[in-house]
Amino acid sequence: MTDNPTDIDDGDGRYASRQRINRKVVDIPTASGNSVTTTVIMNGKIGRIILDPSRVTANGSVGATSGSMKLTMDIEDSSSIEYPYCDTLAALDFRTSSNTPLNFQTSEGGNMNADGGATSGLALTVTAPASSTTGSKTIDEPSAWNGLVCGAVTFTFAVAAGAYTGGSIRLVLIYE
Repeated sequence: MTDNPTDIDDGDGRYASRQRINRKVVDIPTASGNSVTTTVIMNGKIGRIILDPSRVTANGSVGATSGSMKLTMDIEDSSSIEYPYCDTLAALDFRTSSNTPLNFQTSEGGNMNADGGATSGLALTVTAPASSTTGSKTIDEPSAWNGLVCGAVTFTFAVAAGAYTGGSIRLVLIYE
């Protein structure tokens, strides 16, 4: 097998009979610390995110569930906090020994409560404030994120325990 981490850009817009599918590959160097960010200019719909931490080195304090991934916009609230595209993914395994790429796919229209309240199968979600209602019903479950992005999309990868010591994290985005 050949490792071919190249971008594929099929251009903007649509053909009459098909969507244009693109691939963006970003190798993000990690220095000492507990978080790393990268910004990608995009306008489209992310369908799949592959996160490969197998090239990163971290100290022994990084636990199996201490990693997180956050996607934010280039627009901020009045406190200079960037708006999130979706809920932060937490409890990710960024340990060097794990050596496993993590795969996340958007599930637009997915039903959170289809199996009695479990959230299996919906990794990328959007949660409304707990006080929100619709049709006089409280919105008590997150909904599936549709994957739409535009502008500068910032990806933040962090560990709650331990720290990165070097190497890189590979991010692969499949998008329309």
